[in-house]
Parts: sequence; structure tokens; C-alpha cells
Amino acid sequence: MLPLLETILYRDYNIQILYFYLSVFTFQPKDVGLKGEIPLKF
Repeated sequence: MLPLLETILYRDYNIQILYFYLSVFTFQPKDVGLKGEIPLKF
């Protein structure tokens, strides 16, 4: 059960990093919070 949980967390982490880089490279600062928080868009 632990490896499955780690896989889910790892996947979610990569999704957040992906959205972060998309926000940066598309020059949309509004997508990134003031504290650098990454909103999930689902």
C-alpha cells in the first residue's frame, strides 16, 4: 500500500511542477499564487 501512496504523491507532485512551468513559460503570473503556490486545475 505504501508504494501505491508514494506513486500517487509523486504523480501529483509532477503535475504541480508541470503546471508551474506552464505558468512560467506562458507568462501568466496570475496562475501562480503570491507565495508561489500552484493551484490545481481539474
